[in-house]
Amino acid sequence: VTGFSVLSKKQYKTGQVIDAELRFEGKRYVGKTSIQSVTHMDNGLTRYGVNCVKAAASPTSLTNGVQKISMAVQRQQLNRLAGGA
Repeated sequence: VTGFSVLSKKQYKTGQVIDAELRFEGKRYVGKTSIQSVTHMDNGLTRYGVNCVKAAASPTSLTNGVQKISMAVQRQQLNRLAGGA
């Protein structure tokens, strides 16, 4: 997993590279993302599909954070399917 989506009031173009920061479980992950898709929503916001730009591996890299978040969400979903809380 190297991508995610975000809602924003700001306007970006497909292919544009922007700085991004995610916070999860008290940790901060930073890096650059490339805008892959743009969808204008009815509420005035725009949904952007973004992909992490490859960078040197580090514990605080955006790619590392996206993978950790994805794994945590999958664990929660599996737990619910198994009848857990």
